[in-house]
Amino acid sequence: MRKTVTIMLTLVMLASVLANISLVELQNEKMNDESSARSGPEAALVDVINPRETYEDPMSPGTYTHEILAGVDSNFVVTIQNTGDANITEMNIEVTVYLSGGSGNIAKDARPRKLWCR
Repeated sequence: MRKTVTIMLTLVMLASVLANISLVELQNEKMNDESSARSGPEAALVDVINPRETYEDPMSPGTYTHEILAGVDSNFVVTIQNTGDANITEMNIEVTVYLSGGSGNIAKDARPRKLWCR
């Protein structure tokens, strides 16, 4: 008899808890990003389509593919996505050209000024 009362009370308490939980709330996936309070346009670089990374052809050493040559115009094609909550009305893009090897040496012209693109 004592076990029956205990089990019945446990079931009644469980039923009252489950009755207060809404199934709609359980199915909603809320994503609260409270790490940033900014609003407005937010540009993110997705991909650089052209020029591609310069690399040495492994089958013929000394031959480079996709290299950027001095004195030759290079058109940069990039994909930028607006991840913000407002339209981007104006955008400036700056490109820094590094010497081969990726050691952090910025390419410079004859004067020596940093190379830049608009």
